[in-house]
Amino acid sequence: MAEYFKENEQEVLDMVSFKWDWNRAMEVAKQDERELGRSEGRREGVAKGRGSQLCDLVKKGLLSLSVAAREAGMTEEAFKKIAML
Repeated sequence: MAEYFKENEQEVLDMVSFKWDWNRAMEVAKQDERELGRSEGRREGVAKGRGSQLCDLVKKGLLSLSVAAREAGMTEEAFKKIAML
């Protein structure tokens, strides 16, 4: 434990001398939520884009339904529904 305190002395001192401030805590919480939202939005966008690409490949006959469903992480029936096949 002593090693940790030596290596992270400034952080430890900051934590010990920290004064609770409700407004600052709310700012940090909002910032965390925004960052989380951006991250989730990116993931959803990538997933939608990938799903769209898989649908296009199936419709063009370049990829089988079973492979596309497996790559999308769903059953063939579920993939058929979202791909409107």
